[in-house]
Amino acid sequence: EVLARLTALLDEGHAGAEVIALRGNHEQMMLDFIEQPADAGPRWIRNGGLQTLASYGVGGVQLTAEGEALEPAAAALDAALGPSRATVEGLDVWHRFGTVIFAHAGGDPDTPPELQSDRTLTWGTPRCFQCARDDGLWTVYGHYIVDEAHAAQGRIAVDTGAFHSGILSAARL
Repeated sequence: EVLARLTALLDEGHAGAEVIALRGNHEQMMLDFIEQPADAGPRWIRNGGLQTLASYGVGGVQLTAEGEALEPAAAALDAALGPSRATVEGLDVWHRFGTVIFAHAGGDPDTPPELQSDRTLTWGTPRCFQCARDDGLWTVYGHYIVDEAHAAQGRIAVDTGAFHSGILSAARL
């Protein structure tokens, strides 16, 4: 339902507002699963993929599934996603608005976002927390679960682990 809603928002806009959505590591894992189920499947299955498959009505997959056994599920998911697959594939991994950068996993504070790999911006790097940005930019990110959303040293953390904490956080800028 989230991807279907996102697809509609991106296609139609929302009350005249620009809608920007970003791809994170879970979306990338899902795309990798569809393309290479034997290689990418086990990791994705253990990190929310099993629940995603169930939400699309794709069953018959166990948490321990691997190899060629995942190919039918990948094909079924691809078919079930419909236009949402193209939406996810088309998502950027970062966006800049004024002096704020939005990236799922924050990225490297010493490197401009346009020079960072998609992998760094979606999966993160230990450098994210080793120093503050010195270019005046702030980075809003998720990926790393925190007890409560907060802002410090040029970083705004908003991931409070809603899937297990029940707390969905956001930042108003």
